[in-house]
Amino acid sequence: MKISNKKAGYALVIWFFTKLGFLNASPLEMNRYELPKELQAETSSLNSNYLIFDSKNIDSQSQKPLLIFLHGGGKGGNGDDILKFKNFGESKIFGALKKPILLLIPQALKKAKEGGKGVWRSADLNILLNHVKAKNPKIDPKRIYLTGISMGGYGTWMWSSANPEHFAAIIPICGGLGEKGPKHITKNIELWKSKLVNLPIWAFHGEKDTVVPVNRTTDMIHSIRAKGSSVAKMSLFPDKGHNLGKDLYKTNGLIEWMLQQSK
Repeated sequence: MKISNKKAGYALVIWFFTKLGFLNASPLEMNRYELPKELQAETSSLNSNYLIFDSKNIDSQSQKPLLIFLHGGGKGGNGDDILKFKNFGESKIFGALKKPILLLIPQALKKAKEGGKGVWRSADLNILLNHVKAKNPKIDPKRIYLTGISMGGYGTWMWSSANPEHFAAIIPICGGLGEKGPKHITKNIELWKSKLVNLPIWAFHGEKDTVVPVNRTTDMIHSIRAKGSSVAKMSLFPDKGHNLGKDLYKTNGLIEWMLQQSK
């Protein structure tokens, strides 16, 4: 179900980013959607509302890559809380893309339905992705990418390990592998890592991170390489801590690398 979300000042936002050259003079469209009731009932830690951004261009009828962004801890919510990602999607991610692409931003619940903190769960995200793909023929199924920061970095590792078949590449930021949240390490982690050997990965971490130690990323990449991967790499920042993701999507060559990956 599509929910209208036209606010005063939206045209000014589009004009601003167009003038900066972020959108290549193409109008930006953001739509807010809601999972059908029957699918909502199957999820346990997912806001039923989600956002999809689309940069309009002359190829608008062609299939486009899909980038999925998973937020970090403390950003969970329900219903209208999804709108807190409106500006983030427009500036931090679309400002870096400059390419015809779709951007999907879901939201974990602040509190899971059965109690406890809301976290990213692959079962929830599979329901969402399958629904979005079925409703949106614009999506190129061979070029679906996943990224996330902090808890979203964990979600990126977790979901791609559970379902590597979905993704052409992943970009985990300041995360590790743990399906129960940022402090959890997955049981049988070596088995989970082995599922990522053939998936292109570019991971990022700040070496001064005191929230999620940098070895959570270095261990993942070194182990995946040791298992035979030639497509896993990482970028470490010696002078930065956990607040690393703010402008990472503008890293030189990152988006170009991502879009080169295809299943």
